[in-house]
Amino acid sequence: MQWAVTTSIDFSLAQLIQVIILLITGGKNGGGYDASKYVVIALHGGILLLHAIINSLPISWLSLFGQLAAAWNLVGVFVLMILIPTIAKEKASAKFVFTHFNADNDDGISSITFAVTDIPSLLSKNNDAGGLCHCRSILPSVQESIWERGWGHYLLGSGWCRNIFLWYELNYEQLKVKWMAYAFSRDGAMPLSSVWHKVNNQEVPVNAVWLSAVIAFCMALTSLGSVVAFQAMVSIATIGLYIAYAIPIFFRVTLAHKSFIPGPFNLGRYGVLVGWTAVLWVATISVLFSLPVSYPITDQTLNYTPVAVGGLLILIVSSWVFSARHWFKGPITNIDS
Repeated sequence: MQWAVTTSIDFSLAQLIQVIILLITGGKNGGGYDASKYVVIALHGGILLLHAIINSLPISWLSLFGQLAAAWNLVGVFVLMILIPTIAKEKASAKFVFTHFNADNDDGISSITFAVTDIPSLLSKNNDAGGLCHCRSILPSVQESIWERGWGHYLLGSGWCRNIFLWYELNYEQLKVKWMAYAFSRDGAMPLSSVWHKVNNQEVPVNAVWLSAVIAFCMALTSLGSVVAFQAMVSIATIGLYIAYAIPIFFRVTLAHKSFIPGPFNLGRYGVLVGWTAVLWVATISVLFSLPVSYPITDQTLNYTPVAVGGLLILIVSSWVFSARHWFKGPITNIDS
């Protein structure tokens, strides 16, 4: 599922670059350069290559890129706070700004703001066996959601600013994917696990990095033959991440209700209530996001999300029943509890 997320976002950035090139060369009606689907794939491959190279660098270098991303976000916000009021031809009154409530929301519920995007940190080799790392992984996600749905929305209005923001976001996304691939292969849950969980002298899982880049590129190749097939493949990211969170929560509040041992950071007696709320919420949006988005339903308008998610669930359950349950003994910890 995380590979589908990476593929989808990287491909979106490639398409955005395609549009910007078209606009700066004259536009659709002005003879501008309209890149073909093969050029878009090449851009997609170039983005993946660049991010794979960056994620193969030592962790100290990645920390530097993270600091640059934070600085870009901070500077961008202050620049726009000054720039937008300065160049705006029409300005709202103070009364409108502080008293008007805008209830229009054509985008519906922004469910992505509720996704814990830093969950891969729990799977990394540096985790603390389910302790305070959980809390530390959630807090940056709140900040990220505020940024993306707050000032980030206005910054994205500028094409090149949006490209730079997405570039940092995609690098962060591939960073998450590599640690997830490392964690699953470390636990023996992937084919050729012994290859993918190896780390170099800087403790970077380089093999997992390039595996993720290659898979993301191969998934995007389906767009050359059929855009519908490509959309069907990446549509699993829509609700797949939520289901992945909901499954362990469901078992926590049911089968492990009495035997579960909470870590240092927990919600106490409210944990079960919050857990059931989360499970019911995911169940609700899973149904809603699986409904048709337009009529009449054809091969071009069909919502392939339930097909992709259902197919993957069948594959996973079958793999567990016929194979994994006989040899998988649980995740491997790197430190003593």
